[in-house]
Amino acid sequence: MKFYIYEKLLSELKIVRILLIIYTILHPLFIILFYLNFIEFSFELIFGIKIVFVLTFLTFIWLRLPISNFDKIGETILICLFGLFALWMWIPDRKQLNEMIINYNSKI
Repeated sequence: MKFYIYEKLLSELKIVRILLIIYTILHPLFIILFYLNFIEFSFELIFGIKIVFVLTFLTFIWLRLPISNFDKIGETILICLFGLFALWMWIPDRKQLNEMIINYNSKI
């Protein structure tokens, strides 16, 4: 088991939030490109960008968040089913992050 440091996780979480804001801003653009077919390869482009963003968030959940594997599986299923809405729901704030770290580190 790893020992998690609050400040390090908080700085990584800020980066993830910035990526999520960028993804949220790009999401309506993806919908417009997909439905109006401005570009012939829009489906491949949109799908590729979405996969990169979602895999980035899932990697952060699986490798960096101090939660149990059962919770990680649940979060992964929610993100796959509900997409952008679920991505905003799983991001912990400072208080939740601190509680997760204390709970996880106390088990070590």
